[in-house]
Amino acid sequence: MALGRIDHMDFIAGDLEKAEEYLMKKLGFKLLRRIEHQDKSISSELTSPAGDFVLQLHQGDEKKLKEKREQTLKESLFFNHIAFKVDDINKAFKEIKSKGASFKQDSPMFNPASGRTIANAVDEDGRSWIQLCDTD
Repeated sequence: MALGRIDHMDFIAGDLEKAEEYLMKKLGFKLLRRIEHQDKSISSELTSPAGDFVLQLHQGDEKKLKEKREQTLKESLFFNHIAFKVDDINKAFKEIKSKGASFKQDSPMFNPASGRTIANAVDEDGRSWIQLCDTD
């Protein structure tokens, strides 16, 4: 069996509406639908700005979310960021910043170890899980 393309990525969101607003208004994601699950949790599916994958945000019972967060800290593998390739990183940086998004740095920076120029967007909670990188 060969793996196919990525269908979606599912992330836990403490505040679903806040996460949706950040992704849609500041980064250009589009809401596909909201889903109410049998366990009473809610998720929203958003398409990436390029339309090439779906990001699913999942909000559920606070007690269960706390347990998941604590477990994640104990495990050796956890999510760091999603990197999006852009044709012109300076232009993308300015455009996203003009929509109200914040970044860790004042301008894109070259990372000699990877050979990429990058910029890390920061959400309202100070998390940097969206990264822009040049296409070279």
